[in-house]
Amino acid sequence: MTTEQRTTLEDGGLLRVVPGWVRAEETAALYAALEAEVPWRQETFQMGGWEVTQPRLTAWIGDPGAAYTYSRRTFEPQPWTTTLVSLRERLNAESEVPFNSVLANLYRDGRDSMGWHADKEPELGDNPLIASLS
Repeated sequence: MTTEQRTTLEDGGLLRVVPGWVRAEETAALYAALEAEVPWRQETFQMGGWEVTQPRLTAWIGDPGAAYTYSRRTFEPQPWTTTLVSLRERLNAESEVPFNSVLANLYRDGRDSMGWHADKEPELGDNPLIASLS
């Protein structure tokens, strides 16, 4: 694993990048497992008075009661998959933070995307801790 990088953001947040957190030899099997296990959906959301289809697949997965509201829609969590439980346990142990949910995103090809946004939904708290695994 290469050396982690830490950067303090303008708003006081901390960005911690850990290249190689998932070993290169693990990635193909991990991707295949997640693609098969996760209950992917293509959601719609409101933007400028229009209903728009998200240009990616998503799944909200988490502990019971970890609901998430986005674009005036509330998502109840799907149960944890075997692979996500394993990743969660590893992340919780290494970060010493108990994560309770994950928004899984599947970008199928170069046409799938998501615009710049802030994860500032009230249920995430005043200073949300977000782990992003790509």
